[in-house]
This record gives sequence, C-alpha cells and structure tokens, in this order.
Amino acid sequence: MKAKAIESYLVEHIDKLDYVIDDVVSKIPDNYFYQPEINLGVLFQKRQQLITLRSKMYSFAYHNDKNVKVVYNKSLSEYNDMLSELVSEKRSSWKKSLMASSDEEKVAFLSLMIYKYNLLKRLRVYR
Repeated sequence: MKAKAIESYLVEHIDKLDYVIDDVVSKIPDNYFYQPEINLGVLFQKRQQLITLRSKMYSFAYHNDKNVKVVYNKSLSEYNDMLSELVSEKRSSWKKSLMASSDEEKVAFLSLMIYKYNLLKRLRVYR
C-alpha cells in the first residue's frame, strides 16, 4: 500500500525529480549523515571529552566547580556545530551526486528514502 502511494507520487512528479530530490534530502534526519565520521578523529575525541566532563560535573569532587560546567557547555556547543557542518556538507554532496545520476537511480533512491523515513505525507506537491 505504502509502496504504491510512493510509486504514484514519483510517477506524478517524474518531470520534477530534481525538486523532489532536494525536498527528500532536506527531510532525511541528520543522524543518517553522521556515519562513519562520528566514530573517527576529532568528533570521537570531542565526544570522549564530553563524557569525561559530564562525569566530572556530576561527581562529588567537582560539584561546586562552575568552570567544569562552562567548559562542558562550550565543548557541547562546538561538538554540535561540528555535527551540523558535517551534515550540511554531506547533504550538499548527496544532492550534487544525485542530480548527476540517471532517472532510474534517482527514482530508486527516492523510493527507498521516502519509504524508510515515512516522508510521503511531508513532501511537497508540485503542479
């Protein structure tokens, strides 16, 4: 049932696949783009630092140390900014590579992503 609805949506908008790609890629959850970079290099080290700072923040020895909380909040903000930048770069890269793909590849990708993330109700209707 769901697959038929997705298929009919894509058939209806076959001449506007580039717009649909833009819409679908923008609605894919951010965490889809985290792998594998989130477990490597700077992001992994930053996450380990956050874990250490958080445990310090809640330990009895550092309970009254306001500096730990300030450092934690600053590190968390930096980490979130790094993740946002990673997602933005990957989304842009995906859009470019998909735009250069054949129509069959575009439809296959769109079908998969729309089905996997239940996006059909959230997609625009192009006239």
